[in-house]
Amino acid sequence: MNTIIWIILTLIGILFFVFLCIYLYARNQYKFWEKRSIPHSKPKFPTGTFDFGGKKHLAEIFNERYVKRGQNEFLGGFIMFHPTIEVYDVQLAKDIMGKDFNYFTNRGSYVNTRDDPLTGHLFNLEGDQWKVMREKLTHVFTSGKMKLMFELVKNIGEEFVKAIERELKFGNSIDVKEFCARYTTDVIGQCAFGIECNSLVNPDAEFRVIGRKVFKINKFKQLFTFNFQGLARKLKMQLFAKDVINFFVNAIHDLVDYREREKIERFDLIGFMIQKRNKEKTDDPSDELMSGLSMKELVAQAFVFYLAGFETSSTNMSYTLYELALNPEVQEKARKHVFQTIKKHGNSLTYDAIQEMHYLEACINESLRKYPPFNYIMYTCYCS
Repeated sequence: MNTIIWIILTLIGILFFVFLCIYLYARNQYKFWEKRSIPHSKPKFPTGTFDFGGKKHLAEIFNERYVKRGQNEFLGGFIMFHPTIEVYDVQLAKDIMGKDFNYFTNRGSYVNTRDDPLTGHLFNLEGDQWKVMREKLTHVFTSGKMKLMFELVKNIGEEFVKAIERELKFGNSIDVKEFCARYTTDVIGQCAFGIECNSLVNPDAEFRVIGRKVFKINKFKQLFTFNFQGLARKLKMQLFAKDVINFFVNAIHDLVDYREREKIERFDLIGFMIQKRNKEKTDDPSDELMSGLSMKELVAQAFVFYLAGFETSSTNMSYTLYELALNPEVQEKARKHVFQTIKKHGNSLTYDAIQEMHYLEACINESLRKYPPFNYIMYTCYCS
């Protein structure tokens, strides 16, 4: 009995010691902006200046901080123990994303390609790895290759119209957001992977089911991997669910193996990256820039195409349709502009015709302004 009590007391003592160390570390971190005389919000242990466990959406928190900033062009804060600074001055933001971008190429994202290969995509990579990958992918996303993909997008657009007509035929109400998500799933399936997902016909298609899981990331895991990246890698933490990782890794492995074995060439993202992978193979392992894409790299870049295109595009589509429904005069003007442009191009919807639909583009941009898909864009400055 005494042994059990001793073990319990020892465990309590260890936990108290760990908690005390974390608290003292946090208290020291929370003086970061104060020491530099930078205006900042008062942090709370352990969440910092962002109450991630509360009921407020992150957009509401940012809006409150924006209102409270006064005349300050920027405001210091903390994500848990990690010091951050929010930029409110438009010119300063432009400089960070423009002329000073060389100092802000890093995003502070969690990368662990050993245990979670999906994290090794271009958006997450830093320093030389980012530069090398960007160089490798530069020629994958040319306007010429976008033109080759256009027919795929156009065909799925026609299926999108038919799917909506089927629902209306039976007098059913339509969940526009869900239909847009199914549409973008099919577009990305074809344009990125050359796979017919058929989620417009079957809402429970495998790619659509996985799409719902991709964005269900545990909030604690997100915070931990952001604030303690080194420890998270040692603990072999995965950002995405195991079944999501396995699905994309296996699907892309099988697809690449099949195409290389059967010598199949297709004008989609995987096809272009396979070309890049095979054209630039070299016997010199030190020549990282000229070597082709490894299978791990190919998987991660294909995944980020899905990640970036699926949720953002479908959300923007649904909000744009919503705004057009609220503003029938704008809707009518957009419709006339579309028909006039198509007529100008021989009554055919082409890639060049889409490029000339400036009023429709303005409607989409206004929707993005009112309902941005991201609350913030994070950059990490890696030099003083």
